[in-house]
Amino acid sequence: MVTVAGATAPSHGGTDTVPQPHTTKPVKFWALIGCAIWVFQIYILLKWVTGPYFTPVSSGPVQPPMVMKVSIVTYLVLQWAAFGWLAIRWVIKPWLRDRRIGFDGLLFIAWAGFFWFWDPMGNMNGITFTYNAWIPNMGSWVNGIPGWSTPGAPGAQAPEPWLFTAGAYSVFFVGMPILGCFVMRKVSQLRPRTGKIAQLLIVYALVFVLETLLEGFFWMRMGLYTYAASPPQFVLFSDHYYRYPMIESLFWGAALTAVTYLRSTRNDRGESLAERGVSQLRTTEGAKTGLRLMAIVGMSYTLVLAAFWVPYWLVWSAHTQGVPLDIQKRSYFMNGLCGPQTHIACPDPNVPAFRPHSITITPDGKIYVPPGSELPNGPTTFDQAAKLAEEKK
Repeated sequence: MVTVAGATAPSHGGTDTVPQPHTTKPVKFWALIGCAIWVFQIYILLKWVTGPYFTPVSSGPVQPPMVMKVSIVTYLVLQWAAFGWLAIRWVIKPWLRDRRIGFDGLLFIAWAGFFWFWDPMGNMNGITFTYNAWIPNMGSWVNGIPGWSTPGAPGAQAPEPWLFTAGAYSVFFVGMPILGCFVMRKVSQLRPRTGKIAQLLIVYALVFVLETLLEGFFWMRMGLYTYAASPPQFVLFSDHYYRYPMIESLFWGAALTAVTYLRSTRNDRGESLAERGVSQLRTTEGAKTGLRLMAIVGMSYTLVLAAFWVPYWLVWSAHTQGVPLDIQKRSYFMNGLCGPQTHIACPDPNVPAFRPHSITITPDGKIYVPPGSELPNGPTTFDQAAKLAEEKK
């Protein structure tokens, strides 16, 4: 008989073996999700750069004030300096020293590499925010995404200024989960009986406040972007270009708390829930790092989708209302989407939602029929409907 970990197994005359249970390693599952996400993103981005939408969106006839321009340039310089320093600290040095990148470095790559791809998704069902087109841009890829329903044309769509978003997500939204885990440790030290759920609720409250300060009192005032249309409830500075819907903090607070939770699940080998099982794989360290990256992409994007984007689409973009005149008078925020010098009235409780190629209400209340579209010519009574149906038989 052969004893293994307190169990016995019969000998069959040859080498004694104990069948090992076949388990699905979480790292493989989440890496598959991550790969699928990145393949989809790469496909859409290639479609964009080879298509007509790869063209700048002009800031229009109204230029941002000089103080706004100086603030934006100064901020971008500082942001990319911070980005470079963090890339060296979290990615380059660990790889050169240990041929291994920790969770923070991989999350940094995940958010820097492609998370900004999802940034404009808030406009999928309607105009909720627009970026300052004065920032260098090449339009956006969004109109090539299956199911995208907000109208747009080359040079007239919400642009995506990756000079801002590609760096901002990594610098700030990796830093916040690190801060969140620090707070969880301190709470656990001060009150050892505090459970993880209570710790995460404290993190959520902290992130809610920080997100409000970062966006509502810093980025918005700077003029990087504007929340053009949003539900009217709980909006700070509602009549100004720097208006801030508190619902943004509610949703981002949930998303970043979820990523904080993911980071807090690391075991003694540094593996988060998404990376479990990678140390058992017989492969090179480089391959393991690639698997871990894709697993972190898969799980973190899934958490953000559930905590932020799904509520955003259901609660926010489905109920956009009113674009303040302080925004409409600034062409660098309007991006040719609606309002002045367009054929489309901006979202309003009295204006029907518009879709690509649909008949629209102009800003001054007239009907506009775009080329290739036709006015409705359907029955106005049930008798007419029955007659038309009979004629089609």
